[in-house]
Amino acid sequence: ITAAYDPKVLYVTGTQQKYQEVLKQASDGMTQLTEQSFAVKLRDLQAAVTGLQPLTPLLPDGSMDFPKVVVGSNIGESIGLLVDGNDDTFPVYTLAKDLNYTFDFDSNYTFSATAFAMEGRLNFEDRMANAKFYGSNDQKTWTELTPESTRLATELTLFKVAPNQTNSTFRFLRIQKRGGGLFEPAELRIYGQRHEAGVQ
Repeated sequence: ITAAYDPKVLYVTGTQQKYQEVLKQASDGMTQLTEQSFAVKLRDLQAAVTGLQPLTPLLPDGSMDFPKVVVGSNIGESIGLLVDGNDDTFPVYTLAKDLNYTFDFDSNYTFSATAFAMEGRLNFEDRMANAKFYGSNDQKTWTELTPESTRLATELTLFKVAPNQTNSTFRFLRIQKRGGGLFEPAELRIYGQRHEAGVQ
């Protein structure tokens, strides 16, 4: 049962603490347990392992599986289309009325990033161009994270975060297209980590 626990992974604190408590309870007095009590402890341990939540869930390419942890956005459920590996699926441009996507990582969490990647919509790659990435903790003051604007890209293209911002943490992420036109990228990646508020 415990083989599913990876000591190299950072888990959400509450789920890790629950796992450790249940594991200790399952181990204590093991030789004195009845068969029924033993079965109950095993079920509890299985539930605790299943309940473990990686602090930064990852996509197969090693980037953040951000649709799993973003609690609110201006594109709703279409956020999942940005990580499906298909450049012919995309959040329709009418969702980005102000030419941006804004993601909320929740009041109890922040994110930091070293880079982002974006890919254009098939045959309409120009709709992803001329955007920059910004972070904020109050949605009033926005910090520019990427000195370079996105450019037309027919495959996932990396845009690095400014070196002096790679350790900065923010609750909100905004990808803002500038200069007019339509904003309609097909794929988005975040290379970084999620952090728990108040946890070092």
